[in-house]
Amino acid sequence: MNLKILISLLLVLQAFTIFSQNRNIETSLDYSIGQSFRRFKSGNLILPLEDLEVPIGTHGINVQLKYILTERLGIVSGLGYNQHGEETNETNMTLGEMIDPRYGFIYDTISATTPTSVRIKYVYEFLTVPLLINYSVINKEKSDLDIQIGGTFNYLIGSRTISKTEYSDGKKERRSNNYDFNSNEMNFAGLFGIYYKRKLGDRYFLKVGPQINYFFTSITNSSLVEHYPYRTSINLGIGF
Repeated sequence: MNLKILISLLLVLQAFTIFSQNRNIETSLDYSIGQSFRRFKSGNLILPLEDLEVPIGTHGINVQLKYILTERLGIVSGLGYNQHGEETNETNMTLGEMIDPRYGFIYDTISATTPTSVRIKYVYEFLTVPLLINYSVINKEKSDLDIQIGGTFNYLIGSRTISKTEYSDGKKERRSNNYDFNSNEMNFAGLFGIYYKRKLGDRYFLKVGPQINYFFTSITNSSLVEHYPYRTSINLGIGF
């Protein structure tokens, strides 16, 4: 993760810490790890890409600020850094369909430099601002079970590709490059999460639970191809 982003999140956490002296406000720092995939749409057709694409592992770090309205109800916002993406796989390539990402189609005879498989990972990085409703389904002395539902505003701050090519002689090559495409920088996604909270005294708590983040707007600024990421993750956090 970009060092500037991490510093920004820590500064936001520090500001939230000051605000959280108010007993009606909870602050948490959450780390998430999960898998991301996408829905790929062209016109009215949703293209089946399952044969070529697989999910990738992603992570994120988020600062959440919850304003407590009642004993069970609260409003959540904050700031985060989150990854989405997907990976394309072309394996067991044969002559005539071999594509070297540097040169295009390979027409010559098989040689030591002929690629036999290409894996390309696409990673999209977002600054995320959530706006959520938090409801405590269970609210006990030492533990809570919370549901969060709402949306996130996602600003695209970076995109890159990581390619892994294997050649007929067994040689492997890895490259990482910036990925420039006709992007839509500001996007909106829905979010749903369930969290178990274990209270540590009067103020501190630990939290863990699953979360789903699903884009409602395309990250491509194109009328021909629409690209909707989604992500499932497990979130771990500490709050006060």
